[in-house]
Amino acid sequence: MPRPNRAASLLASLMLVVATGPAAAHTSLVSSQPASGAILTAPPTRLELTFAEPTRVTSLKLVSSGRGEQRLGTPAKTALSVVTNLPPLGPGRHEVVWRALSADGHPVGGSVIFVVRGPPR
Repeated sequence: MPRPNRAASLLASLMLVVATGPAAAHTSLVSSQPASGAILTAPPTRLELTFAEPTRVTSLKLVSSGRGEQRLGTPAKTALSVVTNLPPLGPGRHEVVWRALSADGHPVGGSVIFVVRGPPR
């Protein structure tokens, strides 16, 4: 019985890996303005989220210390970013919770947390 050619087997395996390509990855948040973890001396007036690929944001809500939760308006969209205006924010911890659909249709989500410092006492 003939022995299989190792080089041919290796080449066939390599071709199979190349033909299948990388697995589809879900998008991720690349950056935000304000940045998550930021401590700000003045409240921001807008939020910008930038993703690794085109993404459709389906939900944006703001959770503020002492104020509870409120939905944010429909964001303006560019190729990889969404921008929305923020309501007037007071001192304290603020979290913007987002949900989105990545280009491959999978739901993704996360949050951006920042703190606005109050006036010095």
